[in-house]
Amino acid sequence: MAERNKRRTENTSGNWFVDENCIDCDTCRWLAPGIFARIDSASAVSAQPASPEDEEAALSALYACPTHAIGWESKTGLLKPELPAKVRTSFPRLLLTTSQGSEIYYCGYHSEKSFGAASYLIKTTETSILVDCPRFVPVLVRNIHDLGGIDLHYFTHRDDVADEALFHREFVTDRVIHKEEAGAISHAEHLLPAEMNVFPANIRVFHVPGHTRGHTVLQLDNEVLFSGDHLAWSDRLQHLIAFKDACWYSWQAQIDSMKLLFTEAAFKTVLPGHGRAFYGKDLLHTRRELKRCIEWMQTFSLR
Repeated sequence: MAERNKRRTENTSGNWFVDENCIDCDTCRWLAPGIFARIDSASAVSAQPASPEDEEAALSALYACPTHAIGWESKTGLLKPELPAKVRTSFPRLLLTTSQGSEIYYCGYHSEKSFGAASYLIKTTETSILVDCPRFVPVLVRNIHDLGGIDLHYFTHRDDVADEALFHREFVTDRVIHKEEAGAISHAEHLLPAEMNVFPANIRVFHVPGHTRGHTVLQLDNEVLFSGDHLAWSDRLQHLIAFKDACWYSWQAQIDSMKLLFTEAAFKTVLPGHGRAFYGKDLLHTRRELKRCIEWMQTFSLR
C-alpha cells in the first residue's frame, strides 16, 4: 500500500492518492483512465472515484501497480469497503476469446523487476502458456492453478522475466526464450528459434530483433499478437508505435522486424508488455495501422 507521508502533491484532494514511489509505467492510467493521469512525469489521481465502478477500476490499478504506489487515506472513505477483497482475487481476468476458442487472460500484478510490464495467460484446447511474467503473488498463483496451471512459460525478451524462477518452482513448467536472451532466466529448456516445435500449430513465433537482439513475438490463432516491447498503441499519438527511446539493440533492425510482421504475420489485436493494447476491427485495419507505424519509424531513421 502507498505511504501517506509520500503522497504526491499533484493528486487531487480526497481519499485516493499516488505516492512518490510511482515509476511512470502507465499501468494505472490504462486500467483506470478516468481516475489517474500523468502529471509532471508520474501518475497522480486526477479525479476521485465517484461510483463503485470507478472504485473497482482504481482498485484494479492498485493491485496491478508494480511499486505499490497507489492507496487511500482511510478504508472508511471507500464507496464500497467490500470491494478490495473482490478485486484482489479477480486476477487473472478473461480478456478475450478468439474465434478458435483460445482464451486470453490478463494477469495483473505487474512487477517492478520488469518496469511494470503486462503479462498474459493463454488457454487453448492443447496447452496453457504464460506470456512473460507477473509478480509472484499467492492469490494469483492459486487462481492460475484453478485454471489448470501452466504448460509453457514463454518470454518475449530478457527485460520482462520478473519472478520467473518462483513460477518455475511452483509450476515446474518448461521455459521458452530466444537463445540471445537466455542469460536473463535461471534455465531455459527451449531456446528459440531452434525449438519452434514446442508450440501447437495455431501459434507462430517471430524473431523481431530491435528492442533487444533476441526479442520475439507470439501470434495466436492468426488474431492476436503478444508483442512484448516491440509494438504497442500510443494513446497520445493515436497510432501503433515502437519505443525509439527504449531501443537497446538497433532501431534499423526494429524497422526491418516490423516489415517482417507486415509481410508474414496475421493479427488484428496487439497485446503488449509495455504501452497500450490495440484492438483492430479486422486484419486489414491492423495491417494499415502497422504500415503507418513503419512509415512513422522511418522518419526517425532518416535523421
